[in-house]
Amino acid sequence: MSVLTGKHLIDGQWCAQSCESFSAYAPQMDEFISPQFHSAGATEVNLAVQAAERGFDVIRQLSDHCRSELLTSIAQQLEHIRAPLVARCVQETGLSTARINGEIERTKKQLLHFASLLMEGTWRRACSASSDVTSHPDLHLSSVPLGPVVVFSASNFPLAFSVAGGDTASALAAGCSVIVKAHPAHPGTSEMVADCILSALKHLDIPPCVFSLLQSKDHEAGVALVTNPAVKAVGFTGSIQGGRALFDIASQRPEPIPFFGELGSTNPVFVFDSTFANGVDTFAQAFLSSMTQGAGQFCTSPGILVLQKSEHLDTLLTSLAAVIPLQAKQTMLSPHICSAYRRATRQRQSRSELNTLAVGRVAENAQSQAHIALFSVSAQDYLSNPELEHEVFGPSTLIVICQDFAEQLVVAKSLRGHLASSVFSGSDSEDRQQVAQLVDALSLKVGRLVFNGFATGVEISPAMQHGGPYPSSTMAATTSVGSRAIERFMRPVCFQSMPVDYLPVVLTSATADQ
Repeated sequence: MSVLTGKHLIDGQWCAQSCESFSAYAPQMDEFISPQFHSAGATEVNLAVQAAERGFDVIRQLSDHCRSELLTSIAQQLEHIRAPLVARCVQETGLSTARINGEIERTKKQLLHFASLLMEGTWRRACSASSDVTSHPDLHLSSVPLGPVVVFSASNFPLAFSVAGGDTASALAAGCSVIVKAHPAHPGTSEMVADCILSALKHLDIPPCVFSLLQSKDHEAGVALVTNPAVKAVGFTGSIQGGRALFDIASQRPEPIPFFGELGSTNPVFVFDSTFANGVDTFAQAFLSSMTQGAGQFCTSPGILVLQKSEHLDTLLTSLAAVIPLQAKQTMLSPHICSAYRRATRQRQSRSELNTLAVGRVAENAQSQAHIALFSVSAQDYLSNPELEHEVFGPSTLIVICQDFAEQLVVAKSLRGHLASSVFSGSDSEDRQQVAQLVDALSLKVGRLVFNGFATGVEISPAMQHGGPYPSSTMAATTSVGSRAIERFMRPVCFQSMPVDYLPVVLTSATADQ
């Protein structure tokens, strides 16, 4: 795609009927950039859903091999446009070239991971139970796709959790058609990636109704998609407020549908004093790097740090307070996100029970520049104010200071749900029993536990869990990263005493592939 159209992709055509439009904003340039993008209205939503209904009948009957080729082709198409895609994405997000290149690699890896999974032939978890006893019938269990899926792109991952990200890849792999609601923070990037998917569909002669992209800056299009009776599941990555509103809508439909939402998480980090046996510098550098990575806009950023009082703690706080004001400016994804972050940090600065340890400086007229902010609070005050656990999306962390391990454990048991948590401990054998107690308590609160490391890196692996108890996600038993992500968009069906001639195509094709 040499020129952006500013339109929606529906049934293989770039089209727009609504007169409402918006522009992308370039955070580093501090200005809006062309072209204008049309906002989807009721007509475009209905056309996209109608296309997805036809697309579902197409993709669910494709062989695993064909869907694997589709995912592989999308990854190849992304590589073909790497240079212009990186340039546009850097403009729209303010993220570095290295970060965007890394995210392209991750997006390709996700696509290829599911392509490989499809070729293994075991992803449906098919099994049979045959019996020679007449009173025990033959049973065959497999899985079928749910139907058309709506995916909401994330603001903070314009590629890996966006148009061709993990939700789209796993839904297509499962045999579902997909409608992506692009994020208004990076509409040009979204259009370019959607064109890659269209090119892959054309290359394989697959009807383009399998995939659609809708652009919109307001909430109406998203609500219309979630309420449409033809939509059978939703994948969402975003805020607690927005995600919970859509989750409630999905649950209250005449036919409720699964809403796989990743919402908010502060990913608490628990540190034992033995961690600092060889000094605090190594930990301080690693913490600061994790806290400020991507301007603190990672879903796994450390938003809470829980330590016990000690001389090492005093040294750590002094060191961080000295170095934070010297850190480079942090450019956030949009003025809206930056404004919300500034408002949240000002509120924390005004609270009497919080101690402001360090706050960086930025020009007030820079709409997307955020200051780094570090606060501390006693465990007693933290436990008395449960709202302090809420996520502050940006480069800020709250340090909770405990009198002893018993208080640390109380803090751990008080937590709501989070995507991840970390436990840091040195080689001191005296910590082992306490670490075990802490790990046990945290396992009930999070989806992933990291030992002596921060959770800001998420591996694409069959053993990965990216999802935790509410409010970190709406479906704690599922993951949005790794092989098991495909299970969100399919359901089991048992065929009892069914002759092979009458088994659905999805099963006969799986048998043929094996």
